[in-house]
Amino acid sequence: MIADHAGAAGAVTATACSGCGARLVDTGGPPTLHDGCSPACGRLFDAVLEREYADPEYFVVHGLTVSSWRLQHPAGASARSTAVHLARLCLDAEGARPERLVAVVQSVSERFRHDPAPPLTPPVDRSVITIADVAAATTAIEHRALVRAWAGAVWATRTADHPTVRSWLARQRGG
Repeated sequence: MIADHAGAAGAVTATACSGCGARLVDTGGPPTLHDGCSPACGRLFDAVLEREYADPEYFVVHGLTVSSWRLQHPAGASARSTAVHLARLCLDAEGARPERLVAVVQSVSERFRHDPAPPLTPPVDRSVITIADVAAATTAIEHRALVRAWAGAVWATRTADHPTVRSWLARQRGG
């Protein structure tokens, strides 16, 4: 995580994001359009997304980036959105092929379009990896590794939901 920084004019204090806990210095900029995060965290997420959209080597893990960030910043998220993001992280943790991942995630999303997703258990602990760690990557290989580690860490914070999510996925597989 990014720690407090000392600026040219003296000490600059980092503040913790209310969603993920990353300690970031807000250097200003446009307001963030994301709920449940500090302005600095929202802008950092946008910067990572821009990098992913600009380079296919970074974009490979885009879905995991979005799901990991959204699960760490759940304010305003619907139960359906949370279900879809959890399904994506579960499938990735279990080594699903990308084409399978997309199909099953779409199926889970469709399932909860009209039927409400069951209540889920908010995580007790935060992941030790945040968007700040991912943003520090200097190569596409490092970025992909950090995003996958982040997704695994976020999935690990949701152990109470693992049986529920796995039951959804089993139904999608016909099992």
